[in-house]
Amino acid sequence: MLNKIILILLLSMTLMLMPETSMAFFKNTLNVDEFHQLVDEETKNNDAKAQINNIEISGFTLTDKHFENIQFNNTSWKNINAENKTFNNVVFEDCSFDNIDLRNSTLINVVFKKCTLKNVVLNNSTIKNLRFEKSKLTSTDTNVRNSYRNLVADKITFEETELKNINFFDSKAEFYFNNSKLDDVTGMGLKLGSALYFNNTTAFDIDFSSSNLSTLEVKNSNIKNSKANGCTIGRLLLENSVLDFPISGGKSFDSVISNNTGNVVVSGTPIKKMKITGCPKDTRIVKFGGDIFDSVEIENCNASDIVFFRSTGKYVSIENADIYKLDLRSSNIEYLKLNNINIETELYYDKTNVKKLEATNISFGDGLEHTREGSNIEIKPNK
Repeated sequence: MLNKIILILLLSMTLMLMPETSMAFFKNTLNVDEFHQLVDEETKNNDAKAQINNIEISGFTLTDKHFENIQFNNTSWKNINAENKTFNNVVFEDCSFDNIDLRNSTLINVVFKKCTLKNVVLNNSTIKNLRFEKSKLTSTDTNVRNSYRNLVADKITFEETELKNINFFDSKAEFYFNNSKLDDVTGMGLKLGSALYFNNTTAFDIDFSSSNLSTLEVKNSNIKNSKANGCTIGRLLLENSVLDFPISGGKSFDSVISNNTGNVVVSGTPIKKMKITGCPKDTRIVKFGGDIFDSVEIENCNASDIVFFRSTGKYVSIENADIYKLDLRSSNIEYLKLNNINIETELYYDKTNVKKLEATNISFGDGLEHTREGSNIEIKPNK
């Protein structure tokens, strides 16, 4: 008995001497009444942002409707119903969330830092300035796969954050993905006023088809095995990136700018203005299929294929390019300008009609396959 008492005293002294960082591993489990009492006390007695640390809550419904000016540190939330709640100026840091229902809620200036969010449902919520930093969002339950759908938001930012099996279907928001990783993320049907910004981001198997975007911007990013079909896009900007999928079947694009990005495939989409510069040496194809466009300019592009198949446009300019294949078949172009280009193996412009051709400093590779049946122009080497 004496030994047991001594052991308890030693343990108590050890806990008293432990630093606060170590004490963070010991969480206090609260029931619903204790949780709300703690929140009320901390917010009532704190003019600045209230600090709630090292707690664990599980298996109940939040009764308070409004949470404001609170920072939760090292808290665990599991099987919590927080539907129809408002979170205003709230920060969650080093927190974990598992099976949380936040449907029909309002989030204003909410930040998640170094948090894990698993099977969190945020459907039909209204958001103003939501931010995730160094966090991880996953959905493992098929019943909550559409857990972030139909959001109405101004800005949602993901900084150094991982997303897996997440669905933003039918939402309206500007999404910013910075230094992040996306896997199996769907945002089909994003509504008018939405935008997508990818910067230093890696994405695999994402789908934002049938969306209405003011901007789709991809910088210094690698996006593979993905889809963006049937979109309306105001401004499409591709810079120093890799895309291995076509952006096709869109309703309309106001402007497309691609710089140092390979494999640009835009097909079946009316385009007002497009400019492609600096294609990397390993670029396989720059393709326009069935497009109607005002102007397309391609400069300093070393591509294996440049294809305008069954396209109609006012102005096409290709300058300072080394091309293996140039295919202009069955196209109608008002003004075609070719300057300082080498076409190595294939040149096709059968059934192509051009009102004005300006071709200077053109060279062909030995054994070039060259067909022009039914065309009103002839492109000749003159370099």
